[in-house]
Amino acid sequence: MSRHGPNTPGVAGYLLAALIADVLFAAGLYLPVLADETVTWQDALFWAFLLAFFVTLYAVPFAALGLLAVHVACVRVPAQWVHVLAAGVAGLLPMAVSSVMTQQWEVVPFAGVPVATALGRWAVVPLVRQRRDSAGLRATG
Repeated sequence: MSRHGPNTPGVAGYLLAALIADVLFAAGLYLPVLADETVTWQDALFWAFLLAFFVTLYAVPFAALGLLAVHVACVRVPAQWVHVLAAGVAGLLPMAVSSVMTQQWEVVPFAGVPVATALGRWAVVPLVRQRRDSAGLRATG
């Protein structure tokens, strides 16, 4: 803990941020399915479960590494915008490596993962403030 108090959302907050990022990314992939007028509700339900499964399966190892990297890099930084930006960069790295390796530059996955990870981290900023308040300390950010 820095002299400003806790700067991170804690383990539960990180897990919540990862869950929010997964849901946002899966929803972004799911929107084209819903826009297709020929899709039945059974097909839509099938795609929802399939996307939820594969997004979570793919995200677990990368999320664990990304959460750890963001935590280590930002644990002493009180400004939460830095944490949100770092989460976005952590989401961009595996997509950039994957795109270079496969030579496929699909916009939704490439842009969707960093946006979803940044939004997931941004969603738990109030938990940081709550942890600071419960520690009896205030910090800017």
